[in-house]
Amino acid sequence: MLKNLTDHKYYFIFVVLGILIFSWHSIRSGFDLMPGDNIDSRYINYILEHFWLWVNQTAPHQQLWNMPCLYPAKNTLAFSDVLFGIGIFYVPLRLLFNPYNAFLLTSLLLCILNFSSFYFLLKNCFKFKDLSSAAGAFFFAFSIIRYGQIVHIQLLSQFYTILALICFIYSKKYKILSFAGCIFIVLQFYTSFYMGWFIAFSIFILSFILIFFKDISKQIFNYINENKLYLFFNLLLLILLLLPLAIHYLATGVTKYPYDVVLQLTPTLKNYFINQSLLDNILFFKFRNLNVDDIYGIGIFATFLLCYGIYSLKNYKKIILIFIISIFAIINISFLHKIVYDYFPAGGTIRAVGRFVNILCPIFAYIFASIIENFNKNILKLLVIFVLIIEQIPAQNLFLYSKKDAIKDIQKYTIPDTCSVIFLNYSNIPAENYLLLNKIEVDAMWLALTHKIYTVNGYPTIPMNRIPVKLSSECIIELK
Repeated sequence: MLKNLTDHKYYFIFVVLGILIFSWHSIRSGFDLMPGDNIDSRYINYILEHFWLWVNQTAPHQQLWNMPCLYPAKNTLAFSDVLFGIGIFYVPLRLLFNPYNAFLLTSLLLCILNFSSFYFLLKNCFKFKDLSSAAGAFFFAFSIIRYGQIVHIQLLSQFYTILALICFIYSKKYKILSFAGCIFIVLQFYTSFYMGWFIAFSIFILSFILIFFKDISKQIFNYINENKLYLFFNLLLLILLLLPLAIHYLATGVTKYPYDVVLQLTPTLKNYFINQSLLDNILFFKFRNLNVDDIYGIGIFATFLLCYGIYSLKNYKKIILIFIISIFAIINISFLHKIVYDYFPAGGTIRAVGRFVNILCPIFAYIFASIIENFNKNILKLLVIFVLIIEQIPAQNLFLYSKKDAIKDIQKYTIPDTCSVIFLNYSNIPAENYLLLNKIEVDAMWLALTHKIYTVNGYPTIPMNRIPVKLSSECIIELK
């Protein structure tokens, strides 16, 4: 038993280090601060609490897809990511903790699952040593790329993609595992549409690239021919399990964001390389905070390491390089971007296109692990790991969701017992102050949840037409 633990000592060292770096601001606050902000993160926390109340069949949360917000609209869960794959972890934690602590622990658990799944992939599937596997898993789970996305913790759920990949690798020996891989892909879609879409998009791009590599494409066609029955049933399983999700999403009536909105959220080229790390800020940027929608880079030094790593790769160097270039080209060359928006299935639903780094993050992590694995001198390994870790220490605090403030926002209102539906009135707030308007919508959702009633307010993440509704004056709650 002790020998087994020793064989994985770097796993424990790096996962603890990653959690400490990732959650440092929460630790400093006495665990009052949670990942993200008091709008998007608190909305996600609301959805997870809806899961908890649905499992307990607490009124008015008895129907999973009909969250009691945006009254009288139905199918309200489909106006956001479904978060099902996160809810299955949140519900058991909610048995022991309040909604806020359960949310914090869920977010940290997602990081640990990212780390563990990628560590297993490197160590058991690619046969990397413990140190290399742990270092690569550290980047995959705790890099600035991940930290910049904690406002939307569903984007921390990429372990489902990695688990699917592990199952497909082992399905060469145990074919039944291919069905488990399909289930993990389905869970990725049911957790975060973005992450599910990225799987489909990356498979499409990679398949197109592999056509031009005759030896590899021949192996793939032979594999398909030999396993066509299994592949058919895998595909059938995927379609059957994803069909309900597609039906619910299509029922919202929204299939695309306006293209000008998508362009507004496209990061500039420099944001792919710089990041909001302590090291980069000290040396280059003098602690200039970035908008969370612009935190996509891996860092100056990590970028140089990545270029060296690609150059030194022994296997699949050309495929990886062409894949990375293809992704960058599709995002940054406007007519290619527009083709994806117009013609690729559901391409127009990807509003924040900079999140494409989720496709590349596993590749980057693999390359960094490969660099460490192939260095013979320990001093070089330690130097590379030191630079990677230091450059992934965030300078910007993105733990802004305060439990104390969230509770205060709810407790300052009194709801009459006669009200089964409320509306938190924000008519006096200027329309251009959209952040405050969004916060009020989420305030109202939590207010209604606490009192076990409906609210006309809501915070859909895709555009929708509100349904007019009349309420008695006592149920129209004025802002405080």
